[in-house]
Amino acid sequence: TRLAKDRQLTPEALRARLDGLVTPLPLAEMGAAIYADYQRALAYRGAVDFDDLIRLALAALRADEALLARLRERWPFILEDEAQEQPPPELSLSVPYRVLYEDKVERAAMVFIRIDTQEGRSAWGCAAFDPALTGETQEKVLRACRRCADRARDLNPLNTEFALAVLAPLTEGTPSALAAFDIAFHDLLGLASGLPLHRLLGGYRYRIRTSITVGIAPLNETVALARLRARQGFQILKLKGGLDPEDDVRRVSAVHDALPELILRLDADQGYTVRQALDVARVLAGKIEMLEQPTPAGDLDSLRQVRELSQVPILASQGVRSPQSALEIATRQAAHGMSIKLSTCGGLLPARQILSLIHISEPTRPY
Repeated sequence: TRLAKDRQLTPEALRARLDGLVTPLPLAEMGAAIYADYQRALAYRGAVDFDDLIRLALAALRADEALLARLRERWPFILEDEAQEQPPPELSLSVPYRVLYEDKVERAAMVFIRIDTQEGRSAWGCAAFDPALTGETQEKVLRACRRCADRARDLNPLNTEFALAVLAPLTEGTPSALAAFDIAFHDLLGLASGLPLHRLLGGYRYRIRTSITVGIAPLNETVALARLRARQGFQILKLKGGLDPEDDVRRVSAVHDALPELILRLDADQGYTVRQALDVARVLAGKIEMLEQPTPAGDLDSLRQVRELSQVPILASQGVRSPQSALEIATRQAAHGMSIKLSTCGGLLPARQILSLIHISEPTRPY
């Protein structure tokens, strides 16, 4: 019955197909009889089921072109909220890793957003969140995405900045939810313009080098993971640290000795004191490209002290949560550069605002 309705087949049409078969299908015959009785029972009660609602709505749109035109003018886009029907996926990482604030990261939970156009094309967004970093939970993110999906039905996603400003209050405390709709709206801009999004935003390169993370692990395992990533073609490695400054120095030095051609970065994840950060920077000068978030994100005075005396560039990361926080970091010259995370700051629109602040603030640079 369900399959027949999905294919827009009435009981009579299904009966005709079965009668045309050379070989009888007893189970299909039984299903067709049940389908016919089911539809008669609905008709007797003057009722329709959920599948009929879709079928009848589609029939009305096919039969009345004027109605279809009016609806297309009123609602040019259809936002389908898949999250209400399916649980958000949890993706298994191919290589689990350890960081300062979590012993073993094996899975990543996320919520996907899809916007379907009248032309049958789809724009996508994704809320990928780190509970330990932002305090978000899957339940909170899912609720925020559902609120945004309900509100977005009355918005034109191509009026991107206005639409996102309307959704922002609905995602308080869940920046990854706002980022998901931000990314989907920008994806839709690319579809509408017929251009890749990076070209639409003024980009001119088709390839860029990026780093891949190597988690906290014993020295030999760290070197083995670094060799694996090098064989996979990565030329920049970001080593996680922050638990033990001396061990971080040994691990980074070992990777540098084993793979001197690679660019290395060290992310302390807020784990150092000012003195520890300066000692690590002094010992690893010439071996690492930068030291990321060595001190607590909320303590810009300590971060600035490290920046002023460090022998390697200092990168702010966890403290970059919004254009406002980025402006404070740049104004106080607390870092040489900033790491902009879309899921933390709320998407491409605030990320571009942060980038503009960085470009006009010396000596701060984007990374």
